Amino acid sequence: MASITAYAVPVFPSMEVKKQVEHAIKHELITEDYKHIKSGGEMLVSYLIFGKDGQLQGDFTENEYGIDKDVDEVKKGTLLISIIDKESGSTVWSGFSDGAFGGDAPMDDNQIVKTVSNILDWMRTEDNY
Repeated sequence: MASITAYAVPVFPSMEVKKQVEHAIKHELITEDYKHIKSGGEMLVSYLIFGKDGQLQGDFTENEYGIDKDVDEVKKGTLLISIIDKESGSTVWSGFSDGAFGGDAPMDDNQIVKTVSNILDWMRTEDNY
């Protein structure tokens, strides 16, 4: 189970950027034959863009010694995407791009789609959902 402390600032990034991220997530999942529905469904997709530097801590990897409790230091602008099993409420997958939105120059639509796609590529390769 992942533990996430939200280092969010309500005005960072802009609502326009948040809408672009939502659109990119929907686009990527629909491309993979997931259906987008406003209510119901089997999973929820959540995202967070860190408004300042912070940490991600969780039980992300299981090996022969048990479960590794990774702690990742992340920068302002990090995009975290999580897939949550709706029935159990458990996070089944999380991925992030460190500092993706932390630069001085705004990202265009193509850069946002590429960032989201790169994160979700990890979900596809891990074949979790």
